[in-house]
This record gives sequence, structure tokens and C-alpha cells, in this order.
Amino acid sequence: MEGRSGGCVREVADVARAAGIGVGQRHSPTRSHDPLHSFHPLPKVRHSHPQNRRLHVTLIILRILHIVTGVFWAGAVFFIVSFLLPTFKTVGPDAGKVFAELRRRNMFTWLPSIALVTILTGLWMYMIRMGSVTNWASTREAMALGGGAAAAILAFLIGTFVMRTNTLKAADEAVAAMQMAPGAEKDARMAAVQAMRARAGMAARIVATLLLIAVVTMAIARYLV
Repeated sequence: MEGRSGGCVREVADVARAAGIGVGQRHSPTRSHDPLHSFHPLPKVRHSHPQNRRLHVTLIILRILHIVTGVFWAGAVFFIVSFLLPTFKTVGPDAGKVFAELRRRNMFTWLPSIALVTILTGLWMYMIRMGSVTNWASTREAMALGGGAAAAILAFLIGTFVMRTNTLKAADEAVAAMQMAPGAEKDARMAAVQAMRARAGMAARIVATLLLIAVVTMAIARYLV
């Protein structure tokens, strides 16, 4: 009986070794089972094929552009809402000199352009990820990234067509009103300037809120299980 039992044990050991399982060894969980490492912001790319190498380089470039321009865009809007606009209200007419210098430096052209680069690079990476991973679009990560992208696009539209438009128009109208003789017409024009500035300020706060939502969702998306 003892001989038969020993034979059975050896047979089991042989089968286990053939299957790649060490008898008596404890298996520690691998990194792939860790939920914090199961989500990758970009698809894995094998570097053996030239096309895959080009895709990998493209993803790196897109990611750098997206992060750098996104930080600049969001930071600029947060600075405008938190510090620049309140300062303009405090200094009064002297704010016109600062505004004229910002306009001369093409701030109102550069900022929308940088925002557009942020959005386009983000959408490009989203499409690559959706085409590389099966059913990825239905995951919580994809939904969070999609929500953040929608907030960023809405922020861009409001910032460009409401905030920027009213700000520049108010500045032009204010310059024209200052050259008018005192009277009812000048007062009406200045009242219109104040209304446009109020709309621009409200739009700036909305844009800042939307960008905050976009930043938060982008930061936590990969950890949503």
C-alpha cells in the first residue's frame, strides 16, 4: 500500500511539473491582478514592427502636447478668474493699459489656439485607445474621459464665442466711448460696455468650472474600476 501511495504521489508531481506548477510552492499575485495596474492610459505597443514603433512615438508626442497645452490653458483661465479680473476691478481705468498690452501680445489669439490643440490631441488619443482595446468605450474609464472631454469642448466654445467676444468688443466700445462728448449717448454706450464685461466675467467663471471638471475627470479616470 505504501508503495502504491508513493507511486501516486510521484505521478501527481510529474503531472504538476509538466503543467508548469511547482508542488509545495505558494504563488504570489502578479502585477496584472492589481486593479491599480490593470488600466493603462495608452495601449501597449510591441516595438518589433516599424508601424507599431511609429504609433508608439505618435502616442508619446500626443500625450506631451495634450498635457503641456492643457496645463497652460487651464492655468491661464484659473489665473484670469482668480486674480486678473478682480485686479482689473480694483485698479479701475489703469486696467486698460494692462489689457491693451495683453491684446498686443496676442493673448486672445494664443489662448484659444492652445485650447484647440489640447482638445484635438485628447480626442486623437481617445480614438486610438477605442480602436485598440475591445469594448473599451463602455468602461468607466472611457466614460469619465468622455465626460471630461465634453466639459473641455464646452469650455472652449463658451470661452471663444462668449468670453473672448464680449471682452474684445467691450474694450473697443470703451475706447470709442471715451472719445465722445459727455451726454446721454456716452452714458448709454458705457452702460453697454459694463453689460458686456459682466457677460464676459460670468462666462470666464463658467469656463473655469468646466475646466476644473475636465481636469478632475482626466486625473481619476484610469482608477475607476
